[in-house]
Amino acid sequence: MLTTSSSESYPREDMLDTLGIYRRLKQARATEAVSREIASILGDIVQGQLATKQDVRELKLEIASSRFETLRWMMGMMIAQSALLVSVIKFL
Repeated sequence: MLTTSSSESYPREDMLDTLGIYRRLKQARATEAVSREIASILGDIVQGQLATKQDVRELKLEIASSRFETLRWMMGMMIAQSALLVSVIKFL
């Protein structure tokens, strides 16, 4: 997976410049096979760690669900606290 360097096309923040890595390794006198393999491995690692739009959507749903559950819990506790306070006031 060799991508073009950012100077040859529009830059994308989510892409690793594997072609640039390959060229730098070649300049450092690494063999072509080693240069290609290292660039490919680094590209695979980065691609495996990028979040997709679906990942972001799922995360947003989880956050919304957590907010709702927290709000429900807080409202329940406020009602219970109010009921306890009313009971204590009536008892006095």
